[in-house]
Amino acid sequence: MPVQLAVTRNVPYSSDSINPKLQLDLYVNTSDTNTTRSTASTLQPSKPQLPLLIYIHGGLWADGDKNAHCNIALTLAKRCQAHVAVINYRLLKTDKVHWPVYIHDVIHALVWLQQAENRKTYQFDVSTTMLVGHSVGATMASLIAVTTDVRPDDVSSDAMRQLRASIDGIVCLQGMYNLSAYVQRYADWASAVTDPLGTKDTSTWQEPHRYLTQLAEMDNGSSADTTDSHLRWLILHSPDDEWVNTEQSTEFTEQLKAVYGADAVESHTDITGGHHDVVKNIGLTNDKITDLITKFVLSVVRPS
Repeated sequence: MPVQLAVTRNVPYSSDSINPKLQLDLYVNTSDTNTTRSTASTLQPSKPQLPLLIYIHGGLWADGDKNAHCNIALTLAKRCQAHVAVINYRLLKTDKVHWPVYIHDVIHALVWLQQAENRKTYQFDVSTTMLVGHSVGATMASLIAVTTDVRPDDVSSDAMRQLRASIDGIVCLQGMYNLSAYVQRYADWASAVTDPLGTKDTSTWQEPHRYLTQLAEMDNGSSADTTDSHLRWLILHSPDDEWVNTEQSTEFTEQLKAVYGADAVESHTDITGGHHDVVKNIGLTNDKITDLITKFVLSVVRPS
């Protein structure tokens, strides 16, 4: 049966509804609706709960736009039998903003997607929520999963805990998790990181690897706290990546296993393609990355 999608573009998730960088695209999977009887004894369609995959693009917080990732959304919606949201966030080049604005925007989008009234308006019910991030999109997805320190002031602690608890899986593509090590390795490109972060003082940077180190050093560091003990990870990195070295992912994977357990973390560095190619190739025939993501999503999905 062909997959049916209701696509709504440029949905504002912020009060600044006219800024295209504060909007998202929704790909609501309307396939396979069941038929249930209402209290009025009339037959009405009832959409089943499906996974929600939220794609966060990369671009070193300077470039990138959701409009370039329509094919990813369509592929994931069809292959994974899921709803998909592709979010924009403000950037250094377009909005002249610095860290932590980028991750605050992402969190606001995630909170918007979690709100029951928005799900009712756009008619999508969710069984499982997963974040899919590429490059610094993976950086932000990871940070949201491992710490509450990135919480915006206008998002309550309870709302942030609920958000983190709702996330069941993280898919990271060609991610950057140790920014301090990255600027040391690629000194000629350091400004591409320090400019959007707004400082060269690495001690102030919010980096996934630092928070994982802290978690591992806790008394019960062998397992994650109860907020995210269910969390599953898929880490993908091609050795052909010309912008980010694979050690970013291999070292991060070992940290994740130390905190969440080996069974919670799946990692592949035997994929092919340059930094951007791994995203562009999603959906192509026999694309290994598409197959790995699909298999992972289907293995994580909670029963509806």
